[in-house]
Amino acid sequence: MSYLLKKIAKLSILHPRKIIFSFFVLFILGIILTGRIKIDTDFFSLFPKEEGPLKVLAENIKDMGAFNHIYFLLEAKQDKNSSYLIKKGEQFVSMLKEIKINGKSPFTQIRYKRTDFANKKSFSLWAYIFFRHPERFIEKNDIKWIKRKLTSHAIKKELLIDKRLLTTPFSLKIKDFIKIDPLGFTKVIKRRVETTSFFLSDKKNDYFLSNNGDMMLIQTAINIPPYDMATLRRLLSHIKNIEVKLKDIKIGITGGASIAAAQEKVIKRDILITITTSLLGILLLFFFAYRRWITLFFIGFPLIIGLHLTLGSAYLLFGKLNILAAGFGAILMGLGVDFAIHLYDRFHSERAYGKTSEEALIISLTKTGSGVITAGLTTIAAFLTITISDVRGIQEFGFMVAIGVFFCLLTIIFVLPSSLIILDRHHEKKRGKAYIESIYHPLKVLKPIYIASLIRFHHRLVILFFIIISIIMGYFSLHVKWEKDFRNLRPKEIDPYQVYEKLIHNFRGGYEQAYFVIKAKNMDDLLSCEEKVISQLKKLKSKNDIFSYFSFSSILNSKEKANKIKRMLLEEIDFKKAKEDFINEANNLGFSVIYFDHFLKFFDNIYNNYDDFWEIMDKKETKELLSPFLVKKGTKVKSVITILYKGGEVYSKKLESALTGFNGKITGMDFVNNQIDRMVKKDITKFMILAFLGVIFLIVIHFRRLFPVLLSFVPLFTGILWMMGLLGIIGMKINIFNSMVFPLILGIGIDDGILILTRFRETGNNDWETPLLFTGRAITMTSLTTMIAFGSLISASYPILSSIGFIILFGVGFCLLTSLFLLPSLLKEFVNVRNKKIESR
Repeated sequence: MSYLLKKIAKLSILHPRKIIFSFFVLFILGIILTGRIKIDTDFFSLFPKEEGPLKVLAENIKDMGAFNHIYFLLEAKQDKNSSYLIKKGEQFVSMLKEIKINGKSPFTQIRYKRTDFANKKSFSLWAYIFFRHPERFIEKNDIKWIKRKLTSHAIKKELLIDKRLLTTPFSLKIKDFIKIDPLGFTKVIKRRVETTSFFLSDKKNDYFLSNNGDMMLIQTAINIPPYDMATLRRLLSHIKNIEVKLKDIKIGITGGASIAAAQEKVIKRDILITITTSLLGILLLFFFAYRRWITLFFIGFPLIIGLHLTLGSAYLLFGKLNILAAGFGAILMGLGVDFAIHLYDRFHSERAYGKTSEEALIISLTKTGSGVITAGLTTIAAFLTITISDVRGIQEFGFMVAIGVFFCLLTIIFVLPSSLIILDRHHEKKRGKAYIESIYHPLKVLKPIYIASLIRFHHRLVILFFIIISIIMGYFSLHVKWEKDFRNLRPKEIDPYQVYEKLIHNFRGGYEQAYFVIKAKNMDDLLSCEEKVISQLKKLKSKNDIFSYFSFSSILNSKEKANKIKRMLLEEIDFKKAKEDFINEANNLGFSVIYFDHFLKFFDNIYNNYDDFWEIMDKKETKELLSPFLVKKGTKVKSVITILYKGGEVYSKKLESALTGFNGKITGMDFVNNQIDRMVKKDITKFMILAFLGVIFLIVIHFRRLFPVLLSFVPLFTGILWMMGLLGIIGMKINIFNSMVFPLILGIGIDDGILILTRFRETGNNDWETPLLFTGRAITMTSLTTMIAFGSLISASYPILSSIGFIILFGVGFCLLTSLFLLPSLLKEFVNVRNKKIESR
């Protein structure tokens, strides 16, 4: 490695401008590619979807168009009754219908009532379907009710009510409805349709109102593509303007589309804030240490090149960044700057002690450079182990950081030396050697002189102190808990999430949702399968194991069930006589029988076997009603039964056990959590072992002796133990995302020990103080910059990122403390013991 680094040093000395120009061209190319990259706000895209509940849920979200759903939660800003809220809700709906984007309405569906039978066109279609195929809607319990409705007395009573209504001022509005269904049979459909809403609301009216009447729910579907955020933002802007016009009504917005828009905004903000704060913090610390403004260029330029080359590569490989990418820039800043600090610090020290630029550069690259490259490779190895994860988001993240570290290492090894040579030659030519000598002077900033003094006189007390604290932290580390529900990792301050929680509490009673997905070749097979599942769900409901369920079969009967209903109807009711009774009573009351011609066909249709039911059902109005339950894909169909239950492991297991064996698959957040939990725990074990083995392999190659290899792990393991103890003390949980940083801490934390031991070996394994005073300053700088970079993630809105920032901040911080105090103390003890052995000889 020294031979290769010496060649790079000579290349930088001979052709510095060509190197800078070459990397500048790559930088411009990286910027062009970076501008094309998109942000993926889909949380489920982070995970593999090859099998299990996660795959079923992801398919369900896609097929049901969950992204295209927007829910509006209307609340009166002052105490108002439900009638006022309904009035404002109707006004809001009319305003939604007036919105035009690119000349078209963005809404494909707006629903704020259980049924829409007030619409004549919709009512007429459903009545026609019912009277042609009544057996598809009537249940066994309805037969007695229909039989009573078709007695002569009941017919007469119902027609008298109709006649009275036709004499009221409302006759113009209701006459067509009476003409279509004079006996009110379509109440059967209305009753069944009312049971299909996923949302629990006040049963006293037809609107979606909360039980106390202070909230109104409006469900919509939009035709805006998932990644067309610009159009979506225009729509949300229109809705905000409506809220301003309504004045005393507060409009909460949630649903897949609004959450995606809010997430994109938060992710972009987090990326900007974390990268900016980490870069500024790093540069200010660097300026504080070296007091030269130009050094900010030495650090900043290679880092920015490495960042853009990485983002450009991410575009070519993935085309988009996932949610974890919000912290990518800060992480890369923290990792990449370490390499530059070690090289520049060694170069500065050599120049301060009289070496020429060329000599200082060769020494820096061949001596410190080997440790820097080994440290860089251990970090890359640690992140590459993450790429074997079954979690897709972690795979992409690990690969991006690995190639990012590689690009930063590459640019710093070439660009930094070339920049230093160009600058020194420029100053020497313009201002002379005296000026150069005034720039490079021995540095005392961040030099651990007092630590060296403490260790010189009390190194055994330091070792004892670390042993005692490690025992205490080891105890508290046993209390660290695992965060199983990844919904707790969502940013709390995103408005659509808060509105969603309010919606769940007020319109779903706080119940958890599960989905049972059934696939079949045709509609009737689908309904038959559903009816068998529903029979099992009824048993669970009777035991209070579930609260409720909503399904395709809640509206319609399968062909098999419909045939049974039809036989029972014909056995119980004489429809020919019922028709005669209706005609007689209508004539007696002065009605023209022709007026009810459409309705009278019902009495004849019951005796016929029409085979056109699904053809008639293939209308827009019926599709909208069935869309929450039904998906057609080519010749195959899929239905989704939505189940409300208390949630948690006990009830989810009961539900899963009860539905095992049926032709379908169950999914839901509880089931997905369990799958991801198993997946990630397996991953952690897998890539921690591989990361550990990879790091050991690289260290063994570097040191080629067992003692320094073992010693390099002491500060690392002690630092990790302290960090785990702190998590146990403050109660922070390990989750599926921050758990992946343990290989990262392994890769970063080991660097300090490697660099101190490398310098210790340069002294002939006889001087513990020089590595502490010189390399100690460099690792203090690198650790502080890493802590600043990762610490910036704590301010991120996503708990995913803030917890990662917190763990790395203290993990790296504790590794620094152990490297500065514990490792030199152990080295001093080693030197003392060896010297005593030599003296005893």
